[in-house]
Amino acid sequence: MKRLRQIQGVFIVFQDRSFGLVNVTDDDIDNVQVVSDRPFDVDVRDGSMVSYGRTLVIKTLPKNSVRLVRASDRVVFSHKNSFAVGKDRHITRALPFGELMINLDVNDWQIPGGGMVQSGTFLLKTVRGGTGIPILSNLPYGEELDLILDQTALIAREVLLRGRSLNIERFLDSSRQIPLENPDNW
Repeated sequence: MKRLRQIQGVFIVFQDRSFGLVNVTDDDIDNVQVVSDRPFDVDVRDGSMVSYGRTLVIKTLPKNSVRLVRASDRVVFSHKNSFAVGKDRHITRALPFGELMINLDVNDWQIPGGGMVQSGTFLLKTVRGGTGIPILSNLPYGEELDLILDQTALIAREVLLRGRSLNIERFLDSSRQIPLENPDNW
């Protein structure tokens, strides 16, 4: 559940040969996978990213940050949480929980009506104020209990009926690619 909430707070912005991952949550997110329709050709020499063909794994996406990645070819994303960047390198998006403003320009961005978004950062104006994603960050207790019980039933079925191991470290090997589902089905 925590991982799902974290990923719901990640947005992708792209323009020509670069893209950025914007983490608007208050948590560092480990092993963020970005999958492309063709192999990534990015510089991974600094060790903060690993490329496995069509999959790029960012080891840690820091909280409240914008992580820019340069590729050798043009990149395009089509997920609902991805946005194309205009020539001014500013993005403003109305979201169900507020307004997200991202500045990828080298200069600070003066927002109409006052305020500023510093270069390479974002500003999230939430309905309730503060940071984080208010609508996605807290579930009603009954709904969260239902989800936890459903997950527990799934785990119990796998262990009792299929003989799976309870050792989760066995399945968290980050040296290989994890097959991804279509997040639009969530």
